[in-house]
Amino acid sequence: MKQNIIISLLVVMVCCFVACNNNSNVQASQSSSEDYSWVVGKWTCDMGAYGYSTVKFNSDGTYTENSSYGSSRGTYDISDNVIRCHESGMEGVASIVIQIEPGHRLNAGEGHYYHKR
Repeated sequence: MKQNIIISLLVVMVCCFVACNNNSNVQASQSSSEDYSWVVGKWTCDMGAYGYSTVKFNSDGTYTENSSYGSSRGTYDISDNVIRCHESGMEGVASIVIQIEPGHRLNAGEGHYYHKR
């Protein structure tokens, strides 16, 4: 149990680090200059020692996530090639931050990538 809490805290710290290092302003809606419609769907990621993560992005701006640590749901926004997921009940905090790379790649960090299923 203690190990799971520590690992969860490390994952949150990594997400916060990525979010803090993004020098752009967070926008509440999808950028109008980019077409991110390809993001909608189910994505999975093998995160090695951190377990797995499966995120389903819906076209209405909501998401559900299941991982080795549990599940969450809420809303997401996309701007400046970053997906920020905001868990319900935790307003103001991006619980999942995913970098969008060229070629429709979703970077989970530390060399791990989400793959569309």
